[in-house]
Amino acid sequence: MLQLESKEVADEIVLGEKFAATATWIQLFLRRHTLSLRARTRQGQTTPQDALDATKEFKTLVLQTIFENKCVQVYNADQTGINFEYLPKKQFPSAWLRQCG
Repeated sequence: MLQLESKEVADEIVLGEKFAATATWIQLFLRRHTLSLRARTRQGQTTPQDALDATKEFKTLVLQTIFENKCVQVYNADQTGINFEYLPKKQFPSAWLRQCG
């Protein structure tokens, strides 16, 4: 994103094709302006007190949905964990599948 924005600004102030916004340029730009790119994590965060209750409610809801829709096979297509506040560092691509009947 920073690379695209910097190229757009370079075009606006007519730097020409010689400006490439390389990885080194981005690193030096961030250091020069004391900026950093960080991901939000759950590290150091405590689990809420009602986490066990939320887990039990979710399990009940899933089992009830399976029973109501008469599902024979249930697949876990989402391999990310349950997050309470913060986004995970990395997220796996999800494939949503539903097979009932």
